[in-house]
Amino acid sequence: MWQFDHKQSGKGDHMRETIRQMGLVSQLGLTIAAAILISLGLGHLMDIWTGSKMGWKLASLPLGIASGYWAAYQLVGDMLGKKKGPAKRGHDKRDSDG
Repeated sequence: MWQFDHKQSGKGDHMRETIRQMGLVSQLGLTIAAAILISLGLGHLMDIWTGSKMGWKLASLPLGIASGYWAAYQLVGDMLGKKKGPAKRGHDKRDSDG
């Protein structure tokens, strides 16, 4: 019977890293798709409520795309260990009284 030896020339670590990267790519794609679908759904509801045909869907599409890519940017920043969002103002060491 064939058994996988995790100690053979680091293949286990390489396989683990590949699976982790595939998970990140999948999560990025789902994050972007979900943001776009949610914004289109809200646009559709607004179209029904206001009686327009496509106005709210077309207006919400760029918003969904932008929010999806912003969420993906934050996700990649978290994975790389970087801060999310702009630095807070007013919390500089030079401004402290001590």
